[in-house]
Amino acid sequence: MNENGKSKGFMDYLKTIGPALIVSAVVVGPGSVTTASSMGASYGYIGLWMIVFSCVVSYFYQESAIRIVIYKGDTVLTAMRNNLGPGVSKVVFVLTYIMTILAQAGNFTGAGMAMNYFVPQLSVVQWAALLIILALVMV
Repeated sequence: MNENGKSKGFMDYLKTIGPALIVSAVVVGPGSVTTASSMGASYGYIGLWMIVFSCVVSYFYQESAIRIVIYKGDTVLTAMRNNLGPGVSKVVFVLTYIMTILAQAGNFTGAGMAMNYFVPQLSVVQWAALLIILALVMV
């Protein structure tokens, strides 16, 4: 039921889950699945500790970041700049930017591996470059 006492329709549910679907499609895309499957097949459970470690670190970072954003109304970098100084916020920005580039490199490599399976005439690197160009055109 919504605030008017009417039952929610299908479109209301789609509006509610729409942003979540977009975020989950970004986080778990074809590149992530292909790269993770390939690495798992190559290395087995050797790197499993990285997943556990990154989940723990991610929880503590995101939990505090969410508190800052909700209670203060600032972005995380603004709060860092105000409380820790501009130097710390610049370092965190650069590190976040590099991590984003590396994550996208993994996504494009995995997507290139998947496309190479269907069209093997182009190498994985060529597919990744083509997908990067297409993504930039779409943006």
